[in-house]
Amino acid sequence: MIHKHYPMEVKDVGESGAFEGLASVYGNTDLGGDIVVAGAFKQFMYTADQQIRILDSHNMRAPIGKGKIVDTHMGLALKGQLNLKVSRARDVHELMKDGIISGLSIGFDVLPNGSEIREDGVRLLKELKLWEVSTTAFPMNEAAQINAVKSAQQITNIREYESVLRELGFSKTQAQILARAYKDLPGQRDVDEKAGERQVSPDILDFLERMAKVD
Repeated sequence: MIHKHYPMEVKDVGESGAFEGLASVYGNTDLGGDIVVAGAFKQFMYTADQQIRILDSHNMRAPIGKGKIVDTHMGLALKGQLNLKVSRARDVHELMKDGIISGLSIGFDVLPNGSEIREDGVRLLKELKLWEVSTTAFPMNEAAQINAVKSAQQITNIREYESVLRELGFSKTQAQILARAYKDLPGQRDVDEKAGERQVSPDILDFLERMAKVD
């Protein structure tokens, strides 16, 4: 799943947890060198009542609401509703009202043959599958990724490694596969185990650092 972060305004935050905002903008070149073409969103991972899931900072373990998607000429608009029965959603609601959380971000996949590279190197995103919309405090959420990489140095078991991978944006299935295989990655088998704790090889830390920089 790819995450795109934009410095976009969340507006009209109501006491009920309802809010509106723009989740993706059409036609502009973002910091990753991509342009989302108007009408690019072809598939949606809806809930049973045909709404998109709202997460807290792309954390699949922290759904906080759902909302209706409206495809406009400007981009993909969201009419969201936080579930204020959930404690994290209440926290996000208060931060949104205070202007601390003021952006939206999307998690999506590029469908087969759904992109094109122009001669100037800009990638046109033409056919996308939207998984979720997240509330964010900043246009780029690099801090959480860096913290995840740092925490990798204290990994002592497969579950901890899987958790780090999830924080870096891997899907649950991808994280499970990589976590189970991490001890067999190049350089890992030669790393000593001391006091029953598995140390993480420099090769794997380098891999995590590079993944943290991927938008």
